[in-house]
Amino acid sequence: MTISRNNSPLLWTENITKSYNGRIIIEDVKVELKKGELVSLVGASGGGKTTLFNAIAGLTLPDRGQVYLESQDITGSPGRISYMLQKDMLLRHKKIIDNVSLPLILRGVKKKEAREQASPLFEEFGLEGTQDLYPVQ
Repeated sequence: MTISRNNSPLLWTENITKSYNGRIIIEDVKVELKKGELVSLVGASGGGKTTLFNAIAGLTLPDRGQVYLESQDITGSPGRISYMLQKDMLLRHKKIIDNVSLPLILRGVKKKEAREQASPLFEEFGLEGTQDLYPVQ
């Protein structure tokens, strides 16, 4: 389903609610992110930050609510949004380019093509020149 909104944010949620074992973790959360914004989500441990990210990334289905990306409902659709926890989980024995390419490779994209797709992201995120380094560097 596609929703049309004037001056739409790039990504937004509507009334995301998620509970586990009858305990509400997050309730009626609304988020709006516009292109170019830098946003931080801060809260106490156990406050629902990862639960919200998992719902946005489609890794878990919310009990209620929707996630939209570029006006398209992507609720429960993994592979469109990803995130990294503050504690990085990079593979130390792989170069940065191979860590970045890993999700594509896991989806069946050949290593060379995955690297080609990942390469432009380094400049976009201000990381140009780090592709051939290892995480420890």
